[in-house]
Amino acid sequence: MTIPLELTAEQSEHLQQEATKRGLSAAEYAQRLIESSLPLRPPASHSLWYTLTPEEWVQQTREWTDSNHDLPILSDEAISREGICEGRP
Repeated sequence: MTIPLELTAEQSEHLQQEATKRGLSAAEYAQRLIESSLPLRPPASHSLWYTLTPEEWVQQTREWTDSNHDLPILSDEAISREGICEGRP
């Protein structure tokens, strides 16, 4: 992707000076600055845990709970340790 940037003369000069110090062209240095400033995006295979903001978590949770009204209510016994482990060795 090519992005045109409008820099002031002072910004352009400063960019060129910093690039020269590092033995890079101004374009290469600008690209490195952008790459180092952008947050790393997790791979698409990551779960929602890594990709959602707190606000999105709240929204997703509300949508899920609103869509599951037909789930049975479990008794205290069913969710107790003994109820969960019943039948296990």
